[in-house]
Amino acid sequence: MRSPIRLAAAVLLGLEVAAPAAPARAQVALERAPLQVASPSPPRELPAQLGHVDSGSVFVGSFLAAVTLTDVGFGVYDGVRAARGERSPTGVGVGEAVFVAPQAVVFGTAHAVFTADAPDDDTLTAATVLVPAFTYSMLVHDLASEKLPTARTGVLYGVSWAAGLDLAFTVPALAAAGKHRLFPRALGAMEVALTVPQIAVASYGLLKDPGNTAGWAALAGCSSALFVHGLLSAAIPRRQPPVALPAAEAPRRPLQVPFSIDVGPAPVRGGGGIGVMGRWG
Repeated sequence: MRSPIRLAAAVLLGLEVAAPAAPARAQVALERAPLQVASPSPPRELPAQLGHVDSGSVFVGSFLAAVTLTDVGFGVYDGVRAARGERSPTGVGVGEAVFVAPQAVVFGTAHAVFTADAPDDDTLTAATVLVPAFTYSMLVHDLASEKLPTARTGVLYGVSWAAGLDLAFTVPALAAAGKHRLFPRALGAMEVALTVPQIAVASYGLLKDPGNTAGWAALAGCSSALFVHGLLSAAIPRRQPPVALPAAEAPRRPLQVPFSIDVGPAPVRGGGGIGVMGRWG
């Protein structure tokens, strides 16, 4: 290491000053550890299932969506005309009945079968009861419009909804009764909530509309019976299934061998002796 004084003197005299050599260790390190640039990893291929769509599922979904939209359109159309005091044309009513009748049979039967075997804590039956109720109400409205030409359109539309709800509860109630069961609790609560307004409307109709006493009485009686059924389904505690207890172990008996040995004196030739005799059983 040169001192600052010698370095300054050498500069003034014009002497060449050699630059200090780089450390050998650093050069060796650079040679042994060259710079490496990571190459990008190739893109991973997505599974083929992510881009595959089942054509059958698309068809079923599209079909159900078309049926649902058509049903909603029929229901809105009937409601608007009823609010105006008008009846649907006969052709529209017949077409609506033909379109809705198969749905009422399929959805009503499926809901009843599922309800008959549903556990007590099931909630799906309560969430789907409006599907058969909607189809029942539309079918009742179409048939009643032809059979009751003098009935007020607004009253007829409202009573059709009440009758559809009552049918949606009555059919699964009969299916469950065939298996000696009530509704799941949630469906029972739904039954109570949807029959209370019917009882109130039917009671008002009995007081204010004496000309249709038979119809209001039928609605009041049916909705009252369903109200009681729903109340029992939601309130009565269910009996828990018996828990199978492990069978008690029988006391172990000591091992018994059916074999015995008898020892006793026995006469022998030339004197006395001991006789040994074994016996099995």
